[in-house]
Amino acid sequence: MGSQTSFDPQRRCLFLNTSLDGRLTFSGIVVGPIIVVGLQFLFYGFYCAVIRLALRELRRSTMKIREYQFHRNCLLTLFILASINVPASTVKVTGCSAYGFYTLQHLDVPNLTTLSFVADVFTDLILVLVSTFADAILIFRCYAVWGFRLSIVIAPIIGCIAVEVLGMTMLGFWLRYGTDEPWFSQTQLGVDVYLIGNACMNIFLTLMIAGRIWWTAREARTSLSERHFRLHKMISLLILGSGILFPIALVCDIFFNVSSSLSYGWDLKPLLIQVAGIAPTLIIAQARRRLSDNEPSAPSRGQLESNQSET
Repeated sequence: MGSQTSFDPQRRCLFLNTSLDGRLTFSGIVVGPIIVVGLQFLFYGFYCAVIRLALRELRRSTMKIREYQFHRNCLLTLFILASINVPASTVKVTGCSAYGFYTLQHLDVPNLTTLSFVADVFTDLILVLVSTFADAILIFRCYAVWGFRLSIVIAPIIGCIAVEVLGMTMLGFWLRYGTDEPWFSQTQLGVDVYLIGNACMNIFLTLMIAGRIWWTAREARTSLSERHFRLHKMISLLILGSGILFPIALVCDIFFNVSSSLSYGWDLKPLLIQVAGIAPTLIIAQARRRLSDNEPSAPSRGQLESNQSET
């Protein structure tokens, strides 16, 4: 009985248990890990610059205190999760590469099991959490641009909750059953459905936000100056461009997951996590900067806080 219920991290480490026949290639052992880790640090460096700009633009804005605090807290949480994931994903990717190298050379494999298991859990859990907070920002922006009408966002909220619950369920199945069949195949299918659902919800919310801004500007074109009409049109295009970053990354990850020749060593989850944080941060940074440059001079969030502290 004890042997049946004992915790075995090796049985739950996917890359240590799935069949490696025909998958241990130079691309998977060397090229893939180098590209993934390199792009992860490149994206993280860009993220550091974008989060600083977004927080500065939020402080310059004249939005309500609750709205300001919500965006600031969500953006900071996304950035903290992405920062924590950088070392965890680096350990996971390099461990996968080392395991493939030792296996290909028919050498004794070092004890990578527990470390790889912890890194796997960290990466997958952070991906679900980052996706949840990114969806929360998009839902709130959708709620705001549609005139704070709750009926508009009920369906997106239900859809996002269903997708994230599916992601947590698949993570629980993996922790419980590992690579045991038939659970492993069902878990892999569930992960693909989760990624596809995530991409669809992001595209849907992005289109709702950008479409509403564009339609509002179009309806009010007679009362808007040409300059303000172009401003709203540009903001909707910026939101579309930034909003599709995460769905594109999700589609790429799905492609590598279903490609048997590229699945080993080409784990794009580290990049997904960075892009999931960058996309909503970039939307806020770009949109708020355009609006701030065109708003009439008014006390900014930072000025209001300074005046309150002085009094």
